[in-house]
Amino acid sequence: MQLSKADGYIEDIPEDPGPCTREFAPVVVSASGLWDGEERRYEREFSNQCLAIRGTGGVIFDFEGSAHEGSS
Repeated sequence: MQLSKADGYIEDIPEDPGPCTREFAPVVVSASGLWDGEERRYEREFSNQCLAIRGTGGVIFDFEGSAHEGSS
């Protein structure tokens, strides 16, 4: 749903607000594919996994449900 609202552009998905640790453990997230027949590519480096997940809407790169663990 988030990706549909952003017309397939991950960079246009609003950040998911919430806490993240300040640990420095850089990650690079990337995605590529076709959206309505047009190529889309996304790649960005974040300071840690939590920031990557939250910075891309909270679900796109959250393969293990980690962004919401421990949050109420």
